[in-house]
Amino acid sequence: MQKSDFCRESDSFLNCGRNPISALCKGEAMTLAEIARELKVSPSTVSRVLNGYSKNFGANPEMRARILEMVEKTGYRPNPVFRSIRAKKNRQIAFSFYSRSLRQNGETVDRALDEATRILEENGFTFHYLFHPRARVECYPVPEWKVAGMVIPDVIDPAMLRLIEEHRCPYVALNGVCGEAGSAVMSDEPANIRMVMEYLYRLGHRRIAYLNSPPVMERHHSGIEREQGYLDFLNARRLPVIDGYGITPLPVAEQFELVRRQGATAIVTFQLEIAVEVLETAWRRGVKVPRELSVVTFDDSWHARHTIPPLTCCKIAANEMGKETARLIMAKVADPEAYKTEMFRFAGEVIERESTAPPPKA
Repeated sequence: MQKSDFCRESDSFLNCGRNPISALCKGEAMTLAEIARELKVSPSTVSRVLNGYSKNFGANPEMRARILEMVEKTGYRPNPVFRSIRAKKNRQIAFSFYSRSLRQNGETVDRALDEATRILEENGFTFHYLFHPRARVECYPVPEWKVAGMVIPDVIDPAMLRLIEEHRCPYVALNGVCGEAGSAVMSDEPANIRMVMEYLYRLGHRRIAYLNSPPVMERHHSGIEREQGYLDFLNARRLPVIDGYGITPLPVAEQFELVRRQGATAIVTFQLEIAVEVLETAWRRGVKVPRELSVVTFDDSWHARHTIPPLTCCKIAANEMGKETARLIMAKVADPEAYKTEMFRFAGEVIERESTAPPPKA
């Protein structure tokens, strides 16, 4: 008889040759193999009891009770990857990232993932994170073990999902674009930049600059759509376009000087890090914020609330995006044909703080 997946799990990953009684006394979780040895049964017996198997297998009620009691006492938890390999009804979700650093994905994705994983866990799903640093120059690989579905943040090109779609793996692109067989949950960037610009316009600003994302985000939809929305707003109201709005490797201090020479009374920045540098540069140049210059950025993080002055922000609807991501992937797992090439967008809201005011009088 072949070893069960749970048996291989305990042998390969968890069985380190320690004394099971000693481990229990120290409050450490015992492995499946250790539990089996302690109860003088086979690992496959423990595995089958835990999974409720009854076909071609029988264990007397007393033995079942002893196994379940020992599992409860030791805090044993099966490896979710091995569970997904052998499960008939798979409930394992893979989260696949283009960077090894989760910080690279920023505040929006971080908060959306928190909400999505919370909902998935409440509904009996398990999940794991995969990192593919070459995904943006090649494409995302299919997980090496069976998964029910995938959530993939910050996809910048549908071609990156070619292998996922060829294998017909259900997936949702979070804060990014999707291919022909997927769904995308995105921030409504055209609506967000329009809200920011209208807010500044109502305050009386007519010379508004926009400092876009760093080159690393050049192909991301948020940088492209915010820049285009900025230009569309100015053109619709016949306002002057302030040079310096494109994605550039120039230091923020140089961009600051460029837009100030053109008479900008307000600066909108793509992200918080740029806004913080704008505040510092203004302070070093003796430019008073907001009396002489208003500053607005995107996303409402803890840091934005504690800059000097606190930053007016467009709060991205990250929680709503996370909820929709969870809803979609659960629906796709239930019926892989349920959603095809659908995009769901969520608009944010402007949070007004002390970094904005009407422009100075001429």
